[in-house]
Amino acid sequence: MPAHLPVEEIEIHPEGDLSRMLCIGKEITEEIECEPAKFYIKRYIRYKYVAKDKSGVAIANLPERVKLIKEYRGQAY
Repeated sequence: MPAHLPVEEIEIHPEGDLSRMLCIGKEITEEIECEPAKFYIKRYIRYKYVAKDKSGVAIANLPERVKLIKEYRGQAY
């Protein structure tokens, strides 16, 4: 991703009671967004949790997004 673009971070935690879980990391997804005359990076930070008894892992789903198909992108992509 271009380092000069501003970044908008959106933190997403799994739903439900996480008090019996430990955060073990993050899954980060980045996509380039465009507002009229403005480009920026939208960074989704999804925290991962593991049960304290190690019985399972929880991570939030990514929200619905519009995906650009290569044919619809500009030639710079």
